[in-house]
Amino acid sequence: MYSTFGKEVKPNDPEANGFAEEVNSLLGHEDTYVDDPKSQRKVTYRMMYSFTGLMVIGMLAIYWAVSHQYTSTSSSVSTVKKSHKTKKTTSSSHKKLIDKPQKTGAASADHPNVVFVLIDDLGYDSIGYNATELADVVPHMTTLYKTGVTFEKYYTQEVCTPARAALLTGRMPISLGMQYGLVSEMVEWGLNTSEITIAEVLKDYGEYTNVAIGKWHLGHWQPQYLPTARGFDEYLGYTSGEDYYWSKRCPVYPQYTDLLYSDSSCYHVYNLTDLEDYSTFMFGDKAKSVVSSHDFDSTPLFMYLPFQAAHDPYHDVDPSNNGVPPSYVGEELYNRLAIRFDGAKRLQHVLSLYLLDQFVNELIEEFKSVGQYDNTYFFFASDNGGCYKGGGRNGGLRGCKGTLFEGGTHVDAFVHSPLLPSSVQGSRYYGLTHVTDMFPTILDFIGIDYTPTSSANSLDGYSHYDAIMGTSDSPRTQMLYNMWFKYNSDDIDYDMANSSFAIRNERYKLLHVHQYNTVSEWYDEDEVLNDDDDFSLMKCDQSEAISGNMTYFLFDLDNDQYETRNLYTTDTSSEYYSIIVSDLYFSIMFCFEHCFYRLS
Repeated sequence: MYSTFGKEVKPNDPEANGFAEEVNSLLGHEDTYVDDPKSQRKVTYRMMYSFTGLMVIGMLAIYWAVSHQYTSTSSSVSTVKKSHKTKKTTSSSHKKLIDKPQKTGAASADHPNVVFVLIDDLGYDSIGYNATELADVVPHMTTLYKTGVTFEKYYTQEVCTPARAALLTGRMPISLGMQYGLVSEMVEWGLNTSEITIAEVLKDYGEYTNVAIGKWHLGHWQPQYLPTARGFDEYLGYTSGEDYYWSKRCPVYPQYTDLLYSDSSCYHVYNLTDLEDYSTFMFGDKAKSVVSSHDFDSTPLFMYLPFQAAHDPYHDVDPSNNGVPPSYVGEELYNRLAIRFDGAKRLQHVLSLYLLDQFVNELIEEFKSVGQYDNTYFFFASDNGGCYKGGGRNGGLRGCKGTLFEGGTHVDAFVHSPLLPSSVQGSRYYGLTHVTDMFPTILDFIGIDYTPTSSANSLDGYSHYDAIMGTSDSPRTQMLYNMWFKYNSDDIDYDMANSSFAIRNERYKLLHVHQYNTVSEWYDEDEVLNDDDDFSLMKCDQSEAISGNMTYFLFDLDNDQYETRNLYTTDTSSEYYSIIVSDLYFSIMFCFEHCFYRLS
């Protein structure tokens, strides 16, 4: 059986065929159906170039879905009620229509603490069971990984800004209007101030103290876009997409320092004596200081730690333009790693991960020293796949950062905590999981029941709490990777032939993307290592991901995780053709309408 708009339909389902007939009749296409289950629900596959036509299809899809009791792709937190959850009341004093609950009998400090470590450009299989190459480089994170719950099918966005926006709001980038790329240094744009972040929910529902340390990259052109206007009580970090690790200067405008400190009352450029400390040391010391000084008897703590490592860890101005020196890790280890890992950039990537892993261990010990380790959930994930030209690898997956292939989106993620039941500690969770799912899943873990009061803020993510605990099936059966719309010169007609998308169900993945050598292919050591010793060359750049010929792909990810065999076809007699049309393509049309409906 295949899934269409969230409902499972059997081969030759007359309702599904009826919808296909309506669509094809509307478009003037000739439809073909046969009774053979192997060739179920065949319809002529045509790409629609008219924006108006696509909108009509989308509206028809919504009408048909509602009339047949289908559910939309948006979901709220699981309706399963747990006795420890904080319930909301009908009070509506919050400026963004967040219903702020009255206190229950339990003190707010009884809520567990939450730490979310977001690693920049960490490739797939860098941590955990299969990370044989880096097992002794990240031993502490690997131990946490193996004693927690791993998200074996965890997907994020292909680049920084969309991934961070999706994580903090629980909403798809197409719902936020942030699917296209990055918030650059001088752009007057960012995460819309009407959006509700998880930090705001934690503050209003659980009275959390929220601290963010590291990379923001969600807008900085006005104060209301900064973290301390988005639910965080304190912030230390850089606001743009990248920063120099030591000098904290902006690589695009190196005459300027990009390091900001802010609290709820003011913000200013950071200028203390540790300004030019290596960023992992600086941010790590700040994180440990927050833990050691926090009053856990008064409020629980949420720490969002989007650290700089391991994004291009060798960039800076003289005299810190040679990357991590041997003194940071010791001569013996440095030399051993230098022999083992080919290329200067790969070595720098590895060294930055080693130093990050050392910090993670120190942070865990800090929580233990204040007696809060047993009351804290530690989440770890990467913001996107590794970048070949920045020293990253993706465990053999196809593509890298910036692409919608698995190497750009399928990353390591896990949760570790003594609070996890012994029955799930050390387990692997195979439910299809998207970065937007972290928002509702975290809330369920810590016992906060939240549903947005406005449909404009409805969640796209699903809570996996019950599925992880083994009390329900995985809630997600489909996942949109992303959609990049391109218009014709008149800005009215939608140019589908030159626009990108990728979507998958529990088994198959359909893509329409640029195919460019190197970034869209598998890691090629000879090609990448050609300039790998020159820090001034081959800086990680996603522009290649939107270069090359537009190509359709269909992959069976259950049997072809590395995307080696393209099953895409326009042959109406093929079993794969009906998968493309009846399930994945119809879902793309729904997502298209969903985007324009939500942003209108």
